[in-house]
Amino acid sequence: MDESDIPDKIRFAAQRLREGHRMNRITVRDFLRHFGAERRGAVKVQAIRAVLDSLGLETDPDFETAWIDGPVWLRLKDGALAESHGICPDGAQGGPAVEDPHEMILEGTPSAVQQAEEQLQSAPTSAEPEASKGAQDVEGTPTEDPAFRIGALPAANKKLVVADRNDSLAKAVTLMLQHDFSQLPVMQGEREAKGMISWKSIGSKLALGCKCEKVSDCLEDASIVDSSRPLFDAIQAIVEHGYVLVRNHDDRRITGMVTASDLSLQFQALSEPFLLLREIELQ
Repeated sequence: MDESDIPDKIRFAAQRLREGHRMNRITVRDFLRHFGAERRGAVKVQAIRAVLDSLGLETDPDFETAWIDGPVWLRLKDGALAESHGICPDGAQGGPAVEDPHEMILEGTPSAVQQAEEQLQSAPTSAEPEASKGAQDVEGTPTEDPAFRIGALPAANKKLVVADRNDSLAKAVTLMLQHDFSQLPVMQGEREAKGMISWKSIGSKLALGCKCEKVSDCLEDASIVDSSRPLFDAIQAIVEHGYVLVRNHDDRRITGMVTASDLSLQFQALSEPFLLLREIELQ
């Protein structure tokens, strides 16, 4: 590979990682901009992977399958190079502490920096255990995942507006009217979904003459899917319930909710270019 094809910031980041420093987190969108790209086309992805392979780098999670505005870290593929320099991460026995673990080496937008600060406070280093690998073929070579996962949708990564099961029904209805929601997740923390409250569940309880004062009085079971589930496999659940809650495959957090409206917008975005091409060809 021509050395001129490697962005200076990426080259410097690789050097800092080999010295045992941690890398600041940026979004996939900002990561692509370091390579002069706006989208993840097949040719551009191949070129970026060639650069990363030449430097012994990878992103966590993989930049090709992660949500475009989701955070990623750049790191070494293994800890051998960092360990060969005698440098260990913070708190590791027998090695010096790493200075400024949040050094802003890679450029990102202010919103990306804020997002990184709101989530986990430390990034994985080259000497820390690696995340689970992707699928492998029979010869042990990693293979790229061709499926479009539901976790890649923007709605699956959008902060939820939630209610508590002990909230008054009036408060939940106010939230639903304020945000123009048809349903509202009832959560206890980020990982435990107690159920859902919707116009349908409220209306059915009232029609039966049930007493409805608290959210728990109108609660129904929540439909939850894993973020790694292919989008087409989740369509049936979305159509049946009108929504699905998306649970992160790695840390089990509920990261967002995909509704039938979100699904319609996604299919419009995917199908519109092909329909326009058909119109052009027919004209």
